Amino acid sequence: THLINQKKFLQNATALLKRNGKFVLGDWMVSKNITNSEWNEYVKPVVGGMLMSNSYSISTYIKWFEEYGYIISYAEDITSHTIKTWDVTLSIIKNRAIWKLAYKEGAEFINFLRSINAIKRAMQNDKILYGVIIAEKL
Repeated sequence: THLINQKKFLQNATALLKRNGKFVLGDWMVSKNITNSEWNEYVKPVVGGMLMSNSYSISTYIKWFEEYGYIISYAEDITSHTIKTWDVTLSIIKNRAIWKLAYKEGAEFINFLRSINAIKRAMQNDKILYGVIIAEKL
């Protein structure tokens, strides 16, 4: 997610992986068929605040894996197992010391903390998911 070009990273990693090697990817992914309006409302605040270059759907990642010669052995949305992370995180950032540090460090840190609520909201509304893919190089 935080890579500038996820597809290029996958392509370059493929060259390093031996035949039958496994590539395990866990990432925040946009929901399939998200509208421009939904992107702007739910995803854009997350991408900006979480210092992401972009976000792609699980089907896009699968397409890239297949394009680079992998077979998919597992692909699943595991959001329901991870969404509580944001409740914990939201409780942690209630600590004034964290905000004091954020103001000392600057706008990126402040925006990051503010985007935590945005990612939780996007996941609750099925606009962003946490996907896991296991792909085997042929």
